Amino acid sequence: MSDTTNITCYDYDGTNFTEFNKCPNSDSCFKEPDQCLPTRLVKRGGDLLVRPICANNPWSQETCAQICLYGNKGGYVPRVNICQDGSYCCDNDPNCCLDHTGVFLNQTNGIVIGRANETTNSATHASSTSTSTMPPKASSVVTQYSDSSLSTGAKAGIGVGVAVAALLIIAAIIGILWKRRNRKNANGSISKDVGAKSPVEKPRGSYELVHPVEMEATGQISELPGASTVPELPGNAERREAD
Repeated sequence: MSDTTNITCYDYDGTNFTEFNKCPNSDSCFKEPDQCLPTRLVKRGGDLLVRPICANNPWSQETCAQICLYGNKGGYVPRVNICQDGSYCCDNDPNCCLDHTGVFLNQTNGIVIGRANETTNSATHASSTSTSTMPPKASSVVTQYSDSSLSTGAKAGIGVGVAVAALLIIAAIIGILWKRRNRKNANGSISKDVGAKSPVEKPRGSYELVHPVEMEATGQISELPGASTVPELPGNAERREAD
């Protein structure tokens, strides 16, 4: 008989079982078609995970499984559950995963490397410590949201808001251009009115130079009457000379 096949194996409480095989990487025992795992556990019938019996008596945690260390119940070895956080829980504690009281195993040798509650507490403590030591942020910091965090209604609201804002901006630009055009037309009308001729009021006391107007020629010359004679001095008048 080989030292690895058809051997007697023992449960944690010392109960012996015959015609078992020893796993190649540990002293855990199994029967075909069970599958030995590096964590010193055994998988049965698909997804059923159990803490197997061991080839050593008394039980040795150096080579046997390190979890679910209690005797079998009703002829069944302890069942093992893997929680969402990756920790391992035994069937004697149905609230183990919820209470985070499971353990973490080294995936190459099955040694216990930590407990879920210790990891959770450490992560919570580290998070609270980093939060408390983080300097306060300025009030102007804007919280950024990824597209996945926005609901469909929020996205639609943002789209409508952007469209309305764009329409308001376009309307404002059109209004400004319309006002400028009306102002330009008004200025052009005023310039035309100023350029038109208007009567000039003459200042008081000023005189206007009037050009002489010639009479229309009739072709006739009027003379004085012929009866008029030129009086002459008497002929006997003597010329007197000065002495």
